[in-house]
Amino acid sequence: MRIYLRAMVAGSLAGGLLSAWLAPRLIAWWFEPPVPLGFSCRTPIEYALQRLQWAQLIGVAVGATAGPILFMAFKPRKDQRLP
Repeated sequence: MRIYLRAMVAGSLAGGLLSAWLAPRLIAWWFEPPVPLGFSCRTPIEYALQRLQWAQLIGVAVGATAGPILFMAFKPRKDQRLP
């Protein structure tokens, strides 16, 4: 059980780091402000940061799910280990 928890934490950290690195670029690529830009940029910035936070949360959740799955898929079985 402990090893699966470690795999989940490692996957969460990897997903969080990857989403923190990629999310700003993706937001800049997709960004279309929900309001027309005027003198105040506060609303578009709040909108972009909210999207960044959701992207990071989703990245952590995907990493926490994919970590144990990948660990179970690639771990050596007991009969395949060297003596």
